[in-house]
Order: sequence, then C-alpha cells, then structure tokens
Amino acid sequence: MEIWFLAGSKMIGWQLCSNVSYPSLASGITFPPTGPVHLSLRLLKLDKGLYYYLLEAAYSLHYKRGTWLPREASVHLLLATPQSSIPRDMTLDLAFSSHRVLLRIKHPLKAILLQGQLVQERTIKSGKLELVIDTVYYYIMGMVDSTSLQSEQRTRYHLEAKTAADEHPMILSANVTRGLGRKSTFSATLKNIFRETASLSVSLERKRDLSSSLYSLEAELFLPGLVGTRMLGLMERKGAVWSSVLRVKYGLRGESRNLHQECYTSQRLRRGSDSNHTNILRADHEFYCSNTASINHKVTEHSVVATPW
Repeated sequence: MEIWFLAGSKMIGWQLCSNVSYPSLASGITFPPTGPVHLSLRLLKLDKGLYYYLLEAAYSLHYKRGTWLPREASVHLLLATPQSSIPRDMTLDLAFSSHRVLLRIKHPLKAILLQGQLVQERTIKSGKLELVIDTVYYYIMGMVDSTSLQSEQRTRYHLEAKTAADEHPMILSANVTRGLGRKSTFSATLKNIFRETASLSVSLERKRDLSSSLYSLEAELFLPGLVGTRMLGLMERKGAVWSSVLRVKYGLRGESRNLHQECYTSQRLRRGSDSNHTNILRADHEFYCSNTASINHKVTEHSVVATPW
C-alpha cells in the first residue's frame, strides 16, 4: 500500500511519500501482526529551484515606566525561498499600541489585513475595525458624541457594520437627551435591515410638587412589515388618589404603517377613611380594545382600625 501526501506539497516544495507492507490473512488484518511489517518514508523535492529557506524575524517593544505591558510593540516575520520557481514567500506584520492595532498577512494565495484604531477629539470618541481578505472588505465602526449644555445633556451614538461582501452596511443611530430638569428623550433608527428604516422614539417627563406628581410617557415603534405602534401613558397622584391611563394604537404586518387597531386602559385607586375610623380602598379599572369587548369593574375594600381603650 502506497500513500502520497499531496496536500500542501506544492507550497512547501517537497512531497512526503510512504510505503507500508503488512501481512494479510484470510481473516483480515490482525494485531499484533503475524509477520514482518515494512514502512518506508521518502521526501521528494518538487521545486528544482528550491535550495534553502529564509526566515527573518524582528520586533520592537516600548515600555511605559512602572508596567510590564509594552505601550507599543511590533513584530515582523518573513518565510521565503529565494531563487525558487514557485512563489511561496509569506510575511506577517503585527503592531499595536493603546489606540491602534495592525495585522497583515501576505501569501501568494491569500492576503489578509486587519487594522483598528481609536480616536478621541474633544467630546467625540470613535473607533473603527477593518478586515480585508484579498479584495473583500468588511468593517465595523462606532462613534459617541457627548455635549453638555446649561439645561440638558445630549449624547449621540452611531454604529455601522458591513458583514457581507454584497450587502449594504447596517447603520444604527441613536440620540439621548437628558434634561437637567424632568424630561428625557430617546430616539433611534436602524437602516439596511428591513426594507424600510426601522425607528424607535421614547419621551419621559416628570412633574412634581408638594401635593401631586405627574409622569407621562410617549413612545413610537416602527418595524417594517412586523409592527407599528404609538403609545401614550399618564400616571398621576393627587393626595391619596392614584390614577393612570394608557392608550396604544398599533398595526401588524402589512398594516404596520396604518395604526387602525387601538387599546385603552385606565385605573384609579383611592385610599381614605371615614368618621368611624374605617379605612376605605376603592379601585376602578377599565379596559377596551377595538377588536374585543370592553371590560369595566370596581373593587371596594373596608377595614376597621382598632381604637385603643
């Protein structure tokens, strides 16, 4: 039996061959063998111009005082076969620092480049990571921009990624505004995932004084072909009375842009006592949807407070 190892032989310029003989019986191969076993290995030179291999290596390290981890480092490796008739030279370069990384591999059959960097300019922080395999380009990049004003703080986020050679990059953008008073907003868009741009927006507001509190919520969500919704919610406290209202309009699938369906719910909770020292808790609830029957119910609970003798 003779086995020829062909995989990778052209790249290294040599071919490894083996020849094995094993006693064969009618009952098959047995172990240990019943007779002598012969094994021979041969290394054949395929490239007539291959006389020697050349390996080069170089590196540099720059340390920061007081730490063992280098602040900057670079490595260079070269494996070559000078005077060879078959191109097989391969190089590897690696360099990194606190804000940059680079990896480059070159071979006659494949070229790979990976590089990334971080940049900070005043209020903007950004980063980008790129991968190039031959002529195919991939990347991911992100950015954060924070701005502080007298009345609010604004933060802008941006994320972009290209993960397929023949597709548009995915783009996610978001804005967050935090009012130094009582209002905060959030909005985001997502492109090149659905056939249209997906979006989300949320607004929260709070108002308070000594006797009352009011919380409001407004939100909109649109996922093309899946769901579209608009939501409005209020929760209020006045003395011993808590009340809340939530209204939702929505559309599903093909009607995600047309908000024809609607749901509404409200709650009211009141706690008090009468002249007989009886605690009274009243709760009202209402629920309604455009495609269901409305539901209303009230609950009242009385409890007597024991008077000490």
